Amino acid sequence: MPTGNVPVAGVLENGTATLQLRVWDNMGGTITSYAQAVTSNAKHGASNAFDLGPLGGTLTTPPNLKGLLTFNLVVPEPSTIALGILGAAALLLRRRK
Repeated sequence: MPTGNVPVAGVLENGTATLQLRVWDNMGGTITSYAQAVTSNAKHGASNAFDLGPLGGTLTTPPNLKGLLTFNLVVPEPSTIALGILGAAALLLRRRK
């Protein structure tokens, strides 16, 4: 996790950047990217895109994250998984008759 100043590639001094905050459960270090978290059905979430600026420069104060809104993590629902398994089992039993 970075601390202190973090450069934003491609943004000029005193420029504005459009950002999105993405978070995920890294499952003990086994998931290393947001895309991997989405495809492996791990807990994940993302904010809406927001503009942030002015960025950069030695005398520029850090910007306020006023455009960042709250968001919820996508958590796999255990009851949905259980219903899927029951449905598959019912189809298999019906097919055997």
